[in-house]
Amino acid sequence: MLNALLFLSVMVAAHPQAPVRAQKSALAVAMTCLKVDEETSKTGKLCSYNCAGKRVAVTMAANETCAETVDR
Repeated sequence: MLNALLFLSVMVAAHPQAPVRAQKSALAVAMTCLKVDEETSKTGKLCSYNCAGKRVAVTMAANETCAETVDR
């Protein structure tokens, strides 16, 4: 968190006209999502993950294996 605040301070000092949206993106938090489901069809595979209560889907080739976790 301290690194993010330092980065944000440097960013604002270097670019005082920077849009607020760019400043907020510096505070993004990474998380690990757990696999909850997978569906396979002839054309591909849909891997579903639980990311802090939000369901996220990743499309893959039908012959690939869904990872047990993904980082977002």
